[in-house]
Amino acid sequence: MEYVHPLHERCDSPRYRGQRHFEAPPNTQVFRDKNDTGTDPNNRDTDNDGISDGDEVLVTAGGLNLAKMGTNPLHQDILLEYDWFEDSSECAFHSHQPKPAVLALVTAAFAKAPVRNPDKTTGIKVIHDYGQGGLFTGGNRIATNDVVLDVGVAGDEFKNYRNKHFAANRQGYFHYVLMSHRYTYWDASTWENRSSGQAWRPGYELIIAAACWHTENFEVASTIVHELGHNLGLQHGGNNDVNDKPNYNSVMNYKYQFDGVDNDCTPSGNKVIDYSRNRMIVLDEHALDEHAGICGTPPWDWNGDENYDTNVSTDINKDDSFDVLTDHDDWTAIRLDWKSARLEKRDDVQPEIVNCKSYPPGM
Repeated sequence: MEYVHPLHERCDSPRYRGQRHFEAPPNTQVFRDKNDTGTDPNNRDTDNDGISDGDEVLVTAGGLNLAKMGTNPLHQDILLEYDWFEDSSECAFHSHQPKPAVLALVTAAFAKAPVRNPDKTTGIKVIHDYGQGGLFTGGNRIATNDVVLDVGVAGDEFKNYRNKHFAANRQGYFHYVLMSHRYTYWDASTWENRSSGQAWRPGYELIIAAACWHTENFEVASTIVHELGHNLGLQHGGNNDVNDKPNYNSVMNYKYQFDGVDNDCTPSGNKVIDYSRNRMIVLDEHALDEHAGICGTPPWDWNGDENYDTNVSTDINKDDSFDVLTDHDDWTAIRLDWKSARLEKRDDVQPEIVNCKSYPPGM
């Protein structure tokens, strides 16, 4: 069967019938306009971001003008809509609407991603709708006196808010972010509400529960990137759920979620929001070489005896287990295309809800 370019297919659909049928120069990798897209005629989604080329250039079947919102079929895009609570619970009256300064940090983290795009640039563009106006009026304040979401993303409250405030035509295009005060989750034998957020892994729904630390711009931004990482398929240990690994240099790691990742080869954060790039050495808790630290150099005193030794045995991530701890290449592993991926591609990860039990120090 002859392949039909998705943009041509869109123009031949009933919605576009009677309009000019253009011939887009194929695969030049330079986007100029809808008549000269530079996209790959053999790939419906040239940049593999889960949004088809046609939807990124033309108006979607549901009436979304993604192009005017800033999408590009040759550069990966992530779209997020934020709804938020306002409350006086536990502290003075406050709004959980994300501030521009917070979202600028999120945007910058993805813009620096070592992800190569068809347009020969790197990075992922994040497009935020927090009710700022123009085409971005999807973000809403949620009028409610209930500041603690029962059961989080799986609960009826979350579903009701989402159904009321999240337009159906955004399904599968935007991640839906609910900025709440707190939410409840079941932890072993009791209901808990001390958590920074919750998300589907993989998926399109997440909660940020910033309580009274909503004023901490860096911590809120890093938590958005953390929860979004779960939507994109990442775990607290990258490809596993082993947490607090000093050599897993990612805000997915509780160790680096609020302090930022390490950028000087010492196991402490340096206020940089990033996913891991798999640059740290393997650490065997049965036999650690303290001379090697986490990068091969400088050294690090893992057992705190003020000496640098070899064959040191100690539980450095404090999980009551002695394991071989590894870094992970998060940026290569994240997947933006869950909606459009073929069924067999999705089946290797069964959706789950991830509760994040991390909390900013001192909050």
